[in-house]
Amino acid sequence: MKKILAIATLSAVSSLASAESYQFLGGLGYSDTDLDGVDESKITATGTYYFSGQETVGPLDQFAYIDDTTNLRANVESTDAADEFVIGGSYYFDRFAVGLDYTDSEDSYSTRLHGDFFFMDNLKASLGYSMPEEGDDVVDLSLQYDHSINETDYIGFTVQYIDTDEATVNLSTKYLNAFENGQFLVLEANIVDTDDTAFDAKAKWYLNKNTGFLLGANDEDRVYVGVTHFFNTNFALDATIGQDKIGNLSYNFYGLEAVLQF
Repeated sequence: MKKILAIATLSAVSSLASAESYQFLGGLGYSDTDLDGVDESKITATGTYYFSGQETVGPLDQFAYIDDTTNLRANVESTDAADEFVIGGSYYFDRFAVGLDYTDSEDSYSTRLHGDFFFMDNLKASLGYSMPEEGDDVVDLSLQYDHSINETDYIGFTVQYIDTDEATVNLSTKYLNAFENGQFLVLEANIVDTDDTAFDAKAKWYLNKNTGFLLGANDEDRVYVGVTHFFNTNFALDATIGQDKIGNLSYNFYGLEAVLQF
């Protein structure tokens, strides 16, 4: 009996340790907001190509907390009011990285340059410099730390300072826990401190590597639920429904995204 239990435990641990590897992560999404009888829709397309494989950490949509791989990325967003296009990339070498992002909307554009330095594999500092078409240039500084608990579990922290007229400090954390039965729990929280302090948090419970259920909320009456399901290792659907508030007016929002990973 002890041998059977040992084999079962070893099999569960081996299953948790196995990971998929992807070089392209992308998606095509549609969202709709019903505000006082007026529908506002948005279509988004995103894609990031990594020059080496990105291994999953537990669920198929979870990856390392700190990005350390050379990549190219693009994002297109189309709404009833305007369209926006973002293209960029980052190049990593030794303990350094440099990157650029260019954003072009219908009435403005901006460029952001950034440089990163790894003090250790799990501690990264980033310095960014944004140059909008109009207005003042903006400097941002961030520090990321990732503490690995075991092969799968970790807790990560990020602190970011943005130097604007109203100095902004962002504090965020993420925790991933793998259970021996093949289920997972991911917790995330974020605090934004300007003149007012804003807080949001979300939790995602995974039945297995393919299927997860999401619950999120913030301190301004925004509440939402969602579900993600991978039909195979390359394709998933992600659905979200929720309610938010502007002043005294509540409204519903919906979202659906097709996720592609290769």
